[in-house]
Amino acid sequence: MYYCIPALIPGLSGGPLSATTTLMLADQTLARIAAVHRAGIVHRDVKPDNLLLGNPSRRGGARTLHLVDFGLAAPGPVGVGANAGEAAGEVAAAG
Repeated sequence: MYYCIPALIPGLSGGPLSATTTLMLADQTLARIAAVHRAGIVHRDVKPDNLLLGNPSRRGGARTLHLVDFGLAAPGPVGVGANAGEAAGEVAAAG
């Protein structure tokens, strides 16, 4: 299991996130959602509480985002959101 304690992760110890970190997290979030959709699953509960950062003691772990809590997930069409770019396009179109 992974826990995020912002005070222990460089760059997340308080204050606003840098633009680079924000874009990295957004990119990983969209990539995780697209991967789940390609597997034929709709998460249905994407929110900050369900996005966790990896173990900071592992190389690169603190910069790895994990999508968790599939309790409300449901089957969906296989292949929806074939890549993160399509997922981003869907979000932009909906906004």
